[in-house]
Amino acid sequence: MVQGFDDLLELVLARLDRPTARQGGLDEDLCRQVTAVLDRLRAHCRIIDLPNVGPVIAGVLRSLGCATPADLIGCDAIDLYQRLCRQRGGRQDPCVLDVFLSIERFLAGEEPRPWWAYSQERRRRFPNL
Repeated sequence: MVQGFDDLLELVLARLDRPTARQGGLDEDLCRQVTAVLDRLRAHCRIIDLPNVGPVIAGVLRSLGCATPADLIGCDAIDLYQRLCRQRGGRQDPCVLDVFLSIERFLAGEEPRPWWAYSQERRRRFPNL
């Protein structure tokens, strides 16, 4: 459970798979990345506050164990989608993967875009979905 800023910073660094300040310091680029992620988390403190997330997707994310945006830092959209398919016992609408891609990219620092902006990429990267 994230208790404060230091815990959140450690979580972000762990999800970014980079060394922590205790392991030799942070480079300037990483500090910018961490700051951007933390700024987004402050502005979007609930799952439903994330772009492209309404009540249904928020419920889906909670069912996958993601209760806060911090739980999604460093998430892999295809992993979330495949877990959802297994959980529900079959193929889910591939547009859900588009939403997951939009969340992954937003939390990585990209500007928010509508979920359908990721449909072409999904079709190219995952043609068999």
